[in-house]
Amino acid sequence: KEEIVRALQGALDELERTSPVGIMSLSAGPRSIRTQGPELLVLGNDGLLSGVDPSSWRKRTIHDLSAYCGKSGGRAFLGEGVVMTVNVDRGIALCSIADGSLISREDNTPHKEDIISMAAFGAGKGLVTGDRDGRLVVWSVDGVRLRVVKEHAVGGNIRAMVADTKSGAIVALNGTERVFMLSADGALGTLSLSDADRAHCLAAGAAGEVLIGSHQGSIWALRPAERELRRLHTGGGQRVESIAVEAGDGRHIAFSDVVRGFTVFDRKENNATPFRLALTGSPNVMAFGAGSVVYLGYEDKTIRRVFTESGAMGQRVCALAGRSWTPEEWARHIGEGRPEPTCASTP
Repeated sequence: KEEIVRALQGALDELERTSPVGIMSLSAGPRSIRTQGPELLVLGNDGLLSGVDPSSWRKRTIHDLSAYCGKSGGRAFLGEGVVMTVNVDRGIALCSIADGSLISREDNTPHKEDIISMAAFGAGKGLVTGDRDGRLVVWSVDGVRLRVVKEHAVGGNIRAMVADTKSGAIVALNGTERVFMLSADGALGTLSLSDADRAHCLAAGAAGEVLIGSHQGSIWALRPAERELRRLHTGGGQRVESIAVEAGDGRHIAFSDVVRGFTVFDRKENNATPFRLALTGSPNVMAFGAGSVVYLGYEDKTIRRVFTESGAMGQRVCALAGRSWTPEEWARHIGEGRPEPTCASTP
């Protein structure tokens, strides 16, 4: 199965060589990717929020929020209905996705080191910031200003955080076995991964669930409301770099690892063989699209598309070639298995 996937990907790479699939003209490395209707929402660290049409790879500017994070040196984060930004002086801002307007800001924060992660509570009522020195700050919106509710010094490096819509909590990681859950009133709860594993990255799953990628290559599911933490997938020892969760019930989960491996598994079929693919780079963000597709965002300012099952790959080969492969072409490109039509509608 993995040999067939590799051969199909090789055929796709060759057929698409003259017109690579993806977008190569982002102004900054993408911080967040999300599907919204027929478009991809893409947010760069320069505060530029773009809409991308995956069928044509055309992009449009939705909002330019660089005034709050700067063209370089700042960061931007995408929440539910809001964008959060931080500039090189550690000043922060909360803006509306609907019209790009400023909700509130604070230029003087208690952070002494770079703020590298942010997440917002529901309805834009507040947010949490985390820095390289292990400081977490809970903020509330107080008119046009942001007010400190509570500070926590947890150590490590607050490298990731995400909001859980069901519990209203924000989940944060500091590169250790500990997982932190913060509420809008400043309360802090902690759970720990088992087996000496360490949390490395996060993704929001189905409502009430947050997924965690670990240094040992495992995927964990956290339910903050129930304070429940369990392992969904046992990895092969390679650190997980990014995670994406299929919309709806979150049945399919994709992740990339530190050696550029890409894996998709079905959480409801424990005995099913995961789909695996070797990538040419290591994406820092990813998102599921329609039709067995995952979109990958890279720090080189590009977005690329990969398929998550061999049938979809075969259909793309069919669309590019304009016909099914002959038995000779199957033998040349695949080299094993029974020759099958690459076009579902072609005998």
